[in-house]
Amino acid sequence: MVPTLSRKISGALLLGLLCVFGNATHGQEEVRYVNDMRWVLGDVKQGFIHDRIKTEAHVESLLVGFKNLKVNGIRVPIFAANVIPDKATFDYFFRRAREEGFKLFANPVLTDGGLRIASNMFFGDAPSALDDPVKTQTLINRILEFAEEYPCDWICPFNEDQSPGKKWSPAQYNQIFSALYQNLNGAELIGPCQWGLQAGNATFTDTDVMQYVSVATTHNLGFDHDLWPTFIKHAKSLDLPVWDSEVNNNAKDGGISRIEAAINNKVDGLVLYNSWNAIDETSGELKNANLYVREYIIDSIVVADALHLEPIGGKLALSWDDTGLRLQEAAKVDGPWENVTNAVSPHEVAWSGASRFYRLIGELEKAERPATTAVSILHNPSGQYLAFDDQSNAFSLSATLTPDAQWSKVAVDAQWFYLEHTESGERLGSVDGTEMVIADAADSDRAYHWLIYDDDESDWIRLIQRATEKRLHIRPDETLFQLGPNSWTGDNSRWQLVAIP
Repeated sequence: MVPTLSRKISGALLLGLLCVFGNATHGQEEVRYVNDMRWVLGDVKQGFIHDRIKTEAHVESLLVGFKNLKVNGIRVPIFAANVIPDKATFDYFFRRAREEGFKLFANPVLTDGGLRIASNMFFGDAPSALDDPVKTQTLINRILEFAEEYPCDWICPFNEDQSPGKKWSPAQYNQIFSALYQNLNGAELIGPCQWGLQAGNATFTDTDVMQYVSVATTHNLGFDHDLWPTFIKHAKSLDLPVWDSEVNNNAKDGGISRIEAAINNKVDGLVLYNSWNAIDETSGELKNANLYVREYIIDSIVVADALHLEPIGGKLALSWDDTGLRLQEAAKVDGPWENVTNAVSPHEVAWSGASRFYRLIGELEKAERPATTAVSILHNPSGQYLAFDDQSNAFSLSATLTPDAQWSKVAVDAQWFYLEHTESGERLGSVDGTEMVIADAADSDRAYHWLIYDDDESDWIRLIQRATEKRLHIRPDETLFQLGPNSWTGDNSRWQLVAIP
């Protein structure tokens, strides 16, 4: 069952007949994840892939944000040799993340990540490496080189490289994992980080990969929630913990989201996909997307020594600094707990009688949840859906309702709304008033606000951008995808927002 969205912050507990005198100091937080998960990681891969993390100041804000998100690790990218966009900033991030105590997990960039390294390439379609010994060794060598330069806690040599037998043979999978096993400069070898649970299950049955890894990892990008029990059964038969190593709060066809499915199936760890993108670049504050996710992952936060204790005559005064917290009392350390009526700091209790236990509780900050509807954006003359490929960063018209053609209509107010791309979590807009772009979900200005304008009372509408009052336009041949003036009254600027069940 998905945990409730209201999480408690627990504070110092033990009192009673213990002889504790004087003021306590604030201690470290101990985050307790839902289902007793051991690891929850943030993610900066897309930030470095698209060269969006550019300054040391931004790095510092991200580290503040990941602390606010309460993750205990971060996923970072492995690029092919000599193609990293900004090595200096990446090196600074890596060093500072280690200094701040985050565990680090690295795997290759983009879909077909291992193939990209094997082909020494970045963007574009990665060619097959099937039965190619040179590409096999190129991947092995690059992963070993990366592990030597960047001491990580976990490394996987693949990222969504498809089922064994398609672009890598089962023998190549076995060779790569066996060559890397216990040779990663202290990092644990984990994997296989396949695109979906079906490919993850195939890796169990068709290769020896799972004999070499310490964690069984997969991405549930196909929303095949019903395949989780099979994957977990395979892993547990080898005594392996299980991670969903690329999860977010997206859902499909009215079902539960990927993070809900992972939590419902009691995985042992999560990587919160693209979570850097919902951290304010200057302050480190969390945007709504991360606030939503944090509500799922946190069970409780224990704050050691949050209560100050001081004897006053025959009583003990309990005091605390945060007026937003509430004092609770119990006869046993494991509860049940009850609020102390009208308790304010300082609160005096009798220093006699049976032992009692006290704690402070409060609420984690929660996101305001705007009205959201899953939609497709149907184009009139072509009869096709507006799609966006976040790997190639390209728009297109799709004849079928693929994951790339799924969007969310997210209310700004009673009239205006965002169009958020389901797969990437980013927003449709235009910065220059002409060309269309996909931008951070954190971007909230008028360039990303849309309005439905029905100029002929038909089923087809215009989509009007707030900043310019221009309309969304594209030709059936996919040219002139831009904002057009109000004089463009033809069918190329007519759309339907079709609700996805």
